[in-house]
Amino acid sequence: MVYKMTTIKVHNAFSYFSMNISEAKLKVINEAVSYLVADTFWIRKRTGRFVPEKISMLKKHYNKDKKFCGYYFPTGLLDDVCNVLADVYVEDKRDYSDAPTTMPDFQQFVCSDIQLRKDQLWCLKKMYKHHNGILSAPTGGGKSAIASTFIKAYDLPTVVLIPSKELLHQTRSMYARYMEVDEDEIGFIGDGVFEPRKFNVVSVPTLRERVEFLRYGKVSCPDNDLKKLIKETRVLISDEAHRVGKNTFYDCAVLFRNAAYRFGMSATPWSRADKISIMLKGSFGPTIAEVTPDVLMTAGIIAIPDIIMYRPGGVKLNGRLKWAEAYSTGIVFNDRRNAIIIELIKKHLGQKQLVLFERKNHGLTLSRLLDHEGIKHRLLWGDVDGKERAAAREEFKNGDLDIIIGSKIFETGVDLPDLAVLIRADGYKAETKVIQGAGRALRATDTKKRAIIYDFYDDHQRILEKHSAARLHCYKDYYTLANIETIDYETGKHFILTKGRR
Repeated sequence: MVYKMTTIKVHNAFSYFSMNISEAKLKVINEAVSYLVADTFWIRKRTGRFVPEKISMLKKHYNKDKKFCGYYFPTGLLDDVCNVLADVYVEDKRDYSDAPTTMPDFQQFVCSDIQLRKDQLWCLKKMYKHHNGILSAPTGGGKSAIASTFIKAYDLPTVVLIPSKELLHQTRSMYARYMEVDEDEIGFIGDGVFEPRKFNVVSVPTLRERVEFLRYGKVSCPDNDLKKLIKETRVLISDEAHRVGKNTFYDCAVLFRNAAYRFGMSATPWSRADKISIMLKGSFGPTIAEVTPDVLMTAGIIAIPDIIMYRPGGVKLNGRLKWAEAYSTGIVFNDRRNAIIIELIKKHLGQKQLVLFERKNHGLTLSRLLDHEGIKHRLLWGDVDGKERAAAREEFKNGDLDIIIGSKIFETGVDLPDLAVLIRADGYKAETKVIQGAGRALRATDTKKRAIIYDFYDDHQRILEKHSAARLHCYKDYYTLANIETIDYETGKHFILTKGRR
């Protein structure tokens, strides 16, 4: 028997191989690029058993006549495929000819009021060497400075993908500062504006609206200007890359098929519990550089958190309650817990505070309680007009506003450097939410080297306690230099987390 090698033709966004491949090999490749969706099942017809839902990133490839001619998968998963195939030949068709022939002196391309740190220069060297990959660094670690320096050094048509309009204007201003240009010189696509330039910040929701995703992996883009932008882009950078998910960020990332230089940046790139982060790897590749919080805390780049988890106490709830009912009763409409939040706010009056909530009615409840106390604040969530949210952030920065009651729009990316106190009124366990939310308070300044984070250990209900324990362990695992305390609010005494609860 003659064994034939599998030839994989590698392109920027996808890699392809022909249909002439054995079923055994196809099964192995499919397993390497598939993932199970957490808490999602389907019923097997013959046995009636629940089977976890598995999603495969391996797709059938059709030619222009819609005839089946092979298979393709995201290029970022190339190593995973090669690792499971003993006989594979990789034909790399990616073009890096417009890259600098020697590694640039990146320090020359940073803005005049910034000196790149060793960890930032190390990340830039990794970007030059690998051309693709994920950069992991804590919030406040200077990822935007790294990206803007790379963009200036390469001077190629660039798109930076932004997950929401909330971050779009902030990102444009930040890159204008780092690149030392006027904001008008930076292309802006989103929030009703379409002004492309050589370098662009682009809203993912806007891309989804303007591009139609068809069958057989095809897309339709009736907007010629947008089509031109997609075709000409050579550098693709994803800010807050952990947001990559099915049918949203991922579709937009692989849309730029001529972008040979592809990088994702995030503080929590691989923390998604549902394993959809395989889409992140498929879009940009594996991690090429990781900077830990400890390194930046030791250097004074980000603040060291004092994390206090209060046990609110009160009446125990039925352990058999479903999640939605337990959350409403035990968190949203928990009078005792909400009263403690108000007391904590009053304790730090005069300091910059952010209270994070998940559900709108919870935010409204907290806002009414603050109104009753006569405490000035702003209540902000996704439905609030963008201009009003921007005005509130400006008031917060210039000292006219000290307290923001904010929804999840404040969990990711929003820059509040003077924030001194973060109160987590929500009670979710997701690692991404925990770390990204904490990051809002950890941007160090000349006058701020520590920050306070308040959270709750909700042991009054089984599911809520499980989520609280998960958050506590997340803090301990990620912020090893932090001062973490668990305190019973009524008695003021410390308590120890029972072993095994997570």
